[in-house]
Amino acid sequence: MVTPVPTPLILYVDDDEANRVIFDLTFKGSFNITTAESGKRALEILASQEVSVILTDQRMPGMTGNELLKHVKDNHPDVIRIILTAYSQLDPILRAVNEGLVARYILKPWDKEELEAMLKWAIEASQLGEEDSALQARLLQTERLVTLGSIAAAVFHDLNQPLAYFYNNCVRLQQFCEVMPTIETLLETRELPPKHRELIADLTEELPEIVADMNSGCNLMQDLTHSLRKFVTQEETPEQGTKPYPIINYAMSLCRSAAIKSRGMITYRGTQDLPPVKIGSTELTQILFNLINNAAQALDREASERGIVTIDTQVQAGIIEFSIADTGVGMSPEMVSNFGKPFLSTKTEGTGLGVTQCRRLVGKAGGELSIDSTLGTGTTIRFSLPRAGVPQD
Repeated sequence: MVTPVPTPLILYVDDDEANRVIFDLTFKGSFNITTAESGKRALEILASQEVSVILTDQRMPGMTGNELLKHVKDNHPDVIRIILTAYSQLDPILRAVNEGLVARYILKPWDKEELEAMLKWAIEASQLGEEDSALQARLLQTERLVTLGSIAAAVFHDLNQPLAYFYNNCVRLQQFCEVMPTIETLLETRELPPKHRELIADLTEELPEIVADMNSGCNLMQDLTHSLRKFVTQEETPEQGTKPYPIINYAMSLCRSAAIKSRGMITYRGTQDLPPVKIGSTELTQILFNLINNAAQALDREASERGIVTIDTQVQAGIIEFSIADTGVGMSPEMVSNFGKPFLSTKTEGTGLGVTQCRRLVGKAGGELSIDSTLGTGTTIRFSLPRAGVPQD
């Protein structure tokens, strides 16, 4: 007789009875659900039943969601942990993610499809842990990074409005600075207390510089938030495309420290006058940074000769082909066959997700990515991107 495989159990914790009833009615047809009205009751269930996933509200009397999840992490580390909270409670979310208490969070009021997808993911992650705990740990660490990215995107979005107020006020102050000499001249004919006259003279001299500093700081903050938002959100490809060489040069500068640690160097031997390609600048930066950095880290620091990473480009009819070649340790045929698969990496602490992301971004842009590697000799990765403004076959 075959013993039936138990259905993964999801524990939902919320002090509000109405919320528990709605959750149970919504998902009991799709999942094995049990609920608890408090952190104390949840710990009792965890002690007596095999729970795969716990989803808890943050604000509860007696024991908060974070406090409960700390107990679960310490005593039931294999349970996948998710927190449910209001957007205004940003600090608890950040603490929960940074302390490794949760891999994901969901905002109230929750959306059925979004929450259902998250619960399915959590069950899959739990089942993965039963097969390979190390792989599960790397998956959850990656999910925490994604979660922090989504929080950062929300923060950058909310900063835009106060920055706009700040910038508009700077413009208004700049207009005031332009008429300050006129105001000072008019006031010369008026009787004023000496302290006031001295203050006006100081303001006339110092205010333009103060406003210029404020304006520069405001522009810098706007540039920073815009750049950071582009790294955590999807970027639309500009119609005119992206000029590759400035991105290549920037990516090389970011990766030079990795090459130096490996006693190597990075060089570019293609032309600088490259036509634009059909991909966003942020996406191209991600691709080049990941591939060049991987190549630099693959160099053998113990080798007798200095390792080299060579970037090259070839302009063809409708595409540009990029190549990143290193004289590093190379890969075995088995490693090459696993190249680009999530959570399979040649590095001890690697997740393999950087290369997976590169392959996805290249494919999304309409290009192709390939690898040629020989163990003990080195690796060459090539990828192509369509040229902007050139009709594709």
